[in-house]
Amino acid sequence: MSAPTSPQPIELIFKYSHKTFTIETTQEATLGELRQLLHKQTEVAPALQKIMFKGKALSNDSTKLTEFKLRNKEKLLLVGSSIQEVLKVAEQSEQTTETSKDDEKVYLSDLPQHKKIIEKGVPEEAIKGFRNRHESLPTTPLKGIYNNRGGKVRLTFKTFTEELWISTESNTQKLPFSSIRNVISEPIRGNEDYHIMTLQLGSSDTTKYYLYFVPAQYTRAIKNSIMHDFSSL
Repeated sequence: MSAPTSPQPIELIFKYSHKTFTIETTQEATLGELRQLLHKQTEVAPALQKIMFKGKALSNDSTKLTEFKLRNKEKLLLVGSSIQEVLKVAEQSEQTTETSKDDEKVYLSDLPQHKKIIEKGVPEEAIKGFRNRHESLPTTPLKGIYNNRGGKVRLTFKTFTEELWISTESNTQKLPFSSIRNVISEPIRGNEDYHIMTLQLGSSDTTKYYLYFVPAQYTRAIKNSIMHDFSSL
């Protein structure tokens, strides 16, 4: 009788919070067991982990890694925050809410500099927007979006290299996620299926990059991916 074969060892390469590290496991290990290994490495609790492989989130903790077709040296992305980081964000959010309670809301879409672009209407090639829906990042570029100057651009999210590519017909601007200080998204008044998205590239208002007619269903995933903000997932 032949001896039982040992589980095939594999190394998985993870990108997390601008760092790259390797997890050693086997193809017979389950997703839940992989989460425990990631917890030891990053202090991100299993329940707060989102493991991305080829643009899709892995789910069902009882599933073996071999069923996800993970091979040796495969590259994955981990999105998540430690408990300490989640509590810190919640505390800051509460403080901000208290400070702004009495402030009158001013909508970006009502301001003249934004209104003149919004009045151009939804571009023909824009992806249909859906309010009150949240979807993962699209695997293909987002088309039919206006930039600050009212020109059409397409957005491509390179999650493993952590870059946002903003392309026009003539050139492509590659922004590292780490260069984007904040991402703010707000529905367009009267057309809430689409948002105005603000990319804060510096400390002043002049460093804000605006994107118009971003489909509402992708705004949360865009912010989570760029800012590594897992608290709203």
